[in-house]
Amino acid sequence: MAIDTYAKLQAAVADTVNRDDLSADVTSFSPAQIDGAIKRAIAYGEKAIQREIVARGGIKHMETVTNVLATTAGSETLALPENFLGARLLALSGDPMRVLEFVDPNSLFARYPAAATGCPRAYAIVGTATAYLRPIPDRTYPLRLIYTAAIPALSEAQASNWLLAAAPDLYVSAAMLELCIYLENDERLQFWKAYADERMTALMGDDRNSRWAAVPVKPGVQVALA
Repeated sequence: MAIDTYAKLQAAVADTVNRDDLSADVTSFSPAQIDGAIKRAIAYGEKAIQREIVARGGIKHMETVTNVLATTAGSETLALPENFLGARLLALSGDPMRVLEFVDPNSLFARYPAAATGCPRAYAIVGTATAYLRPIPDRTYPLRLIYTAAIPALSEAQASNWLLAAAPDLYVSAAMLELCIYLENDERLQFWKAYADERMTALMGDDRNSRWAAVPVKPGVQVALA
């Protein structure tokens, strides 16, 4: 049975852990509501996978392009998407396109100490979802943002996502690792940690092969983490 929905993932984890008290109402074919340890293990495992992917430099599935953002005349801040994790590129999307320089906040405000307005040339990210622009925009400029987007969290309303489609084995192993911690099962903890690491390496290797195999030189990458 393909593990291609949240319900089937819960069933697969329940079958693997083989503990009726954690998910007594799980069947392989029912989208039954499941509360408690298995749902938490999937959610925690999902976050752990996301942190590891970002730490390893990102993956193609998390790269997102949006052209709906725009500056506001007289406002130095730009609200970034809710699922924003880190910027690859921020540019004024006119013709010609002008790529904004990413700098740290100290450099941004040291370089542009006055609240002068004009065409933005640089930006810094402050907090989790706010970019500060300098010079402060003097009018509305349409923007293109290429960024790392958070993994859509599985739920009853979000039955699947790219990670479940690409690596259900990684989902199961990450959830099992969390369950080993929850159940204090030290004997199986190292096994599931090693297996989860192996599955993560395989996923990242597939991504690197598909994206960079034909690149003759090391690509230049600008990354701005939130």
